[in-house]
Amino acid sequence: ESQSITNNLLMEVEVLSNRLRNIKQSFKTTDNKALKERLFSEKKIIYKRVNEISKIADLLNTKN
Repeated sequence: ESQSITNNLLMEVEVLSNRLRNIKQSFKTTDNKALKERLFSEKKIIYKRVNEISKIADLLNTKN
């Protein structure tokens, strides 16, 4: 069961990493202030989720 959780978390990290790359590229190429604010907000939410995943990974590692 923990292997399934680990695989799901790895897939989520991959999706989040791709989204962060897209955000970075969009941030560089847009002059729209509202879009930049929205991208910055989304980036903060993604970093928060990555931090949560890291904590879960630490818990899983201590159980094994």
